[in-house]
Amino acid sequence: MYTVENKEIAFGLDDIPQRKTLAWKKEKDCVIILSTEGKKVILNPRSTLVWENIDEVNSVGDIIQVVSSRLDEPPETAANFVNDVTGKLLDLDFISFDDFLWIGDDDEESG
Repeated sequence: MYTVENKEIAFGLDDIPQRKTLAWKKEKDCVIILSTEGKKVILNPRSTLVWENIDEVNSVGDIIQVVSSRLDEPPETAANFVNDVTGKLLDLDFISFDDFLWIGDDDEESG
């Protein structure tokens, strides 16, 4: 559970995070993120791995598997790390778990 703007947010292994920031770049092994509000954060190489896998397709569980595999860490260690990084990115308002896009046929609701 994380608190963002006085709201508790819980995310599970199947939840898919989305990036909210528009400007970021990778330099060497680190990512530099600049939000629309001018917040700038430089992620270390381990946190960069998490950021690069937040792609609106990978779930938290998928990201944990990638981190565990690439860093050769036990899944529990990777899970703790991914949850910490994801929580901090939420606090900074760089990501969300909101489903902001639904694609469907309008006729499905009316029929």
